[in-house]
Amino acid sequence: MLLGHIGIGLAVKSVERQMPLWILIVAVMVPDLMSALFGLIGLKDESAFLSHSLLMTLVFCLISALIIYLIYHRFSAVLIFSGLILSHWICDFISWPLEVIGLNYGINIFSENSAYGLGLYKTIPGALICEFSLLSLGLGLYIFRRLKNERNR
Repeated sequence: MLLGHIGIGLAVKSVERQMPLWILIVAVMVPDLMSALFGLIGLKDESAFLSHSLLMTLVFCLISALIIYLIYHRFSAVLIFSGLILSHWICDFISWPLEVIGLNYGINIFSENSAYGLGLYKTIPGALICEFSLLSLGLGLYIFRRLKNERNR
């Protein structure tokens, strides 16, 4: 999921006025950025666990909380940034099979056609609908807020 993550960043920007949009997009893409970094330094085989597992997502949230607090001195900025990082894991949990997000270590918790929403990307129409719906919603909210702000000037 790429477009869906960007849509979430755009949606958050529609209500968060102080943080630049690029910071919000970086926040929602932290696990993917870390995956690329881990791959570049030779940890390709472990990159899914190191970048997309729930444990590492929470570690990224904690590390970023310290950095964002030092920059913005606002607890709300910490919650927004960390929430966006966590939203990445939630979306991937719904979209991808368990192996990709570091949850399946030889134990299949859910069946192949799980009713829990896992593995959405096994169906191309479901994946496309999800991606473009999140992007459209986020972009719509972002544009609506921008137009409203310009009218109020």
